[in-house]
Parts: sequence; C-alpha cells; structure tokens
Amino acid sequence: MKITSWIGRFFGIGITFTILSCVQTEKAPVKLAPPREPASLHSEVPKLLYITYYKHGKVNREEIHPTRWRGENNGFSAGGREDYLLKMYYANSREASLTNLRHAACFYGHANDVTEQFFQDGSAPIEIRNLKSLEHKASTDGHMLGIKFNHHDKGELTFRLAHCDSGKSSISDSISSTWTESTDSKKVSTYQVPKRKIASTKGGYGFEILDKLAFDESKMPRFKLRADFQNAPNRSGPKPWAGLDLSDPKQALKFTLLVQKYFYENMANQNPKNNDFNFIAQNNKNRFWCHMPWQHVGAVGREAVHGMTKERDLAPSPFMPNFKNATPGTNWGIAYYNDDACHAIENVFGNSSNPRHEPDFTKSNFDDGSVIVKMLFTTANFPEIKDAFAWNASVSDVGATERKIQPVRHIQMDIAVKDYSLKGTSKNVNSWVMAAFYYDESYSFDMDLKQQLGEENPIKSLPKIPKALFKMRPMGIQTGYDSPSKGETIIFPGAFANGSGGRLNGPADNPKASCLGCHGAAGTGASKVPGFLSMAMFAPYQSVGYVLDFSQQFSLAKENFETEMSK
Repeated sequence: MKITSWIGRFFGIGITFTILSCVQTEKAPVKLAPPREPASLHSEVPKLLYITYYKHGKVNREEIHPTRWRGENNGFSAGGREDYLLKMYYANSREASLTNLRHAACFYGHANDVTEQFFQDGSAPIEIRNLKSLEHKASTDGHMLGIKFNHHDKGELTFRLAHCDSGKSSISDSISSTWTESTDSKKVSTYQVPKRKIASTKGGYGFEILDKLAFDESKMPRFKLRADFQNAPNRSGPKPWAGLDLSDPKQALKFTLLVQKYFYENMANQNPKNNDFNFIAQNNKNRFWCHMPWQHVGAVGREAVHGMTKERDLAPSPFMPNFKNATPGTNWGIAYYNDDACHAIENVFGNSSNPRHEPDFTKSNFDDGSVIVKMLFTTANFPEIKDAFAWNASVSDVGATERKIQPVRHIQMDIAVKDYSLKGTSKNVNSWVMAAFYYDESYSFDMDLKQQLGEENPIKSLPKIPKALFKMRPMGIQTGYDSPSKGETIIFPGAFANGSGGRLNGPADNPKASCLGCHGAAGTGASKVPGFLSMAMFAPYQSVGYVLDFSQQFSLAKENFETEMSK
C-alpha cells in the first residue's frame, strides 16, 4: 500500500513510500537467551576517560591508557592512582568532590578487560596508595563496572563506572562549547534545603530510594516506588485504540492521542493547584500504574521528589527548530507502567512485599496490552520552553553530582505500547509501537491537527488538565527500525523529529539514534547509540531473541543488580 508522507507534505515535497508492516493478531512465542556480548567491546582498547568541565565552555578530556596507569614511561605512581580512583568515585557518586569539580569519568572496552588492565596484574592487585582493599564486579553486557574500595582515610566507598558510550550519548557529547554558569529566569521554587547526606547503596533489593534529601513534604511529595505489582488487575481488557491500523496516518494520530488521554486520566489532573502533586501513581484510583525497581543507585539514580533518573544532557537539536538554540541542562525522566506491564516486572523482581533476592531476567516479556510512558524534564531554561509544565526536583546540574531542589521543565513524553489487536505493527520488533510528544509553545490542536483527525482532541474531555500539557505536540509513531521512507516511522503534520534519517526521536534524545532502535538494543550488549537503524543491523542479534523485550529500564536494572557491591 502506498501513501503520501505527511512530513513530505509539510515541506511541500510529494514523497511516496511503501508501508512495510506485518500484522500480528495473537501473541507470538518469544525466545529468551543469555545476552550475547558484541565483539566490539572486547576489541576496544581498555582505557579510562576523565573529563573536567570548566566555565565558558572549556572541557579537558584525559584518556588514561593501561601503560600510563601502571607507571610505565613516567606514568602514575601509587599516589597518582589513588588520586584518580578518588576522582572517578566523586564523578560517579552523589558526593561533591573536595574542590567542587564539575567532572565525569567512564571507561572504554569491556568491563572485565578494564579490571584486568587497571586493577589487577596477573594474580596480584596493582598498588594504589592508602587502599586497604578493592573489589569489583562487571555486568554481563560489559557496560558497567561496580567498584568497592576501603580507603585508609575515607573508609569504605562504592560506586559504579559505566562504559562511555553505554548511555544515550557519549559522556561528553552533549556539553555545549558555550556553556557558562547561568541563572533561571523563571524559578518555580526558591525553597532552601539543608545539605544532604551521602546516599548509601546497601540493601533494599532494588526497591528503595537512596536520595534522602530533607524538604517540606507539604509543598512537594516524597517519591514512593509503586511496587505492589500483585495488586495489578490480571487483564484490564481492550484499550480505547484496539483494532486501529497504524499504517494509516489518520489512525496512527488517533492512536497517539488516545494513549495520551489514557495516561493523563487521573494522573495529569490530580492536583490543579500544585504541579508537583500530579502524576503520582499511587493516587490514581481508576487505573493501576507502577514503577521499575533497581533504578536507585549511583549519580543517575532516582531523585527524592518524583523518582526521576538522570538521562542524556540536553543539547541543541540539528532537526527541531524550537530546540536548535537549547541551552545546556541535565535531563531527568520517570517511567510509568500500566497494569498489564506490571506483571512482567513482578515476574522478574517479585514485589515490595516479597522481593526476589535474585531477579529472574529470563521472564522479562511484557504482556499483551502493556503501556509504558516516560516523562522527560530538563533543568535547562530558554525562551522556547519557559512556559512548559514544570516540577521541582532533587537534581544535579551539568557536570555536577551533588543534588539540590530546582525547577525542571517537561519537554518530552515517550510512549511504548504492545497491543496485538493493532494492525500495522511488526513481529520483527515484538509488535511494539512507540509514540512521542514534545513541548511546542506554537502547537495548537485546533489549528494543526483537528482537520486531519476529524474530531476533537481526546484530552479536552478530561477536567482540570494543566494548560501547558495542551502544548505537548504529538510527534509521530515508529513501528520498525527503518526510516520514514520504508514506512516504519510516521511524522505528524507540523512536527519535527530528532532521529537519524527522520526517525522518531525526541529533543532529549541523541539525534544519531531513534526511539525503537535504542530500545531494541536492550539486553543485547549493543550500544543505545545508534542502536539499530535497520533490520540488517539487528540480524546478528536475532538468535539472542528479545532478551529484555525492548526495555532499557530492565537493562539498567540488570546492570545495577549485577554490579551491586553489597551482595
């Protein structure tokens, strides 16, 4: 079937393409197997990267190779290794360094190779001054290294060191060359909090929140992980979008707006007077939403107010006009899982009343009807987003690790749906479809999309929705890895996408990748960037099966569990 691309119409270009889809109406069996490690990680030369961010855009990148670390050719002494081990700790914990550095640290190569080259020489450890002991654990995908060391003066310290390309961007990729200290022109809150205590990493089986920041809980909520998965309904029944054909742009738009309404109902309008008390999963009495465990640790772990975790730093978008002048900021996200999706989480982790001491990641297959929604916020503030829906949160700044209460603005919402009643999905991606929204002050449903949809915006029927949420523009949908020219991405009228080759991707994401391509890499050992841009790229991993069913939060949870040093 051939249709005219909406993005082609928008630019006045008559482009036609063929929709390639595989309709699936019943649940297909999913093969589960241990993740296969890509050869590329072991082929990389193991090295450490330490980055210091200075004012006015100056960035110092220091690559540390094994020979230098071991002291060859005037390399490090035992004291130098101590200094850099502590720097790596401060750069990857929530504790500010003694000199309040803005910095980051990561590694290249496979985590096992890094331990062999930097922390042990044959059977003997490499000498590091003032160290009583050092332990380490590598994740099976090689992307994360857990380190615990007992320092003579500072006691026992633990942290996680990640591969430099394991996230949505290279660790220093998103720092603007013009970054400077700045002030926020529209403060949501000036609430002052006492200096926080350093977070522990022990215990809790992945269900606890380590950010114990003290604040007035009458003004802001304290995040509580919703993990009573056993209380989720067994089957919530057909969804409002059941049976729609996603190869039809009009029906794809209707699907996207209906899922937005499905999520906003009794979530976006919980408290019309205080934004911070909206989107609290436990307060939705009509629909069950839950959260993912094991997202709590390290410098990126859940913050105290809304449970958000740190994502890629915001950078100007080369494709989205209203984000082309974005100023630097840290991005933070919180994911919500509907009742159908919560069952898979319980199968892996147990529940808050009966947690599994050893999660079973072979059971990470989401049920038919699963809906996952991720809201993304940024600490950045520039004219195009100044009036976006805003929260207060316990977050860190660009290059910093210690957190403080500050405003964050809602710039993106990602949605993933597995619903076998939908037409136009593909078994090649386990029948997942992804949709995205982004904040656009110029967006008006009545002006931009009402004529195409032929009916009212579904969220207009919900009472007391914050006005700023009506400015969340639907971007499009993605049903496969390939580009819009292959019919596996549809971009809606007036929208711009931030993905490679026009693929679906939001302003908080890396433009080298795409939504589905990134999530398809979950559990395979492949990098999120670029992820998979075609089925040909995915083919070498097909024998692995859908290891973690397109869930990067499952992937991070697995890495966090495998590198937990308190076990």
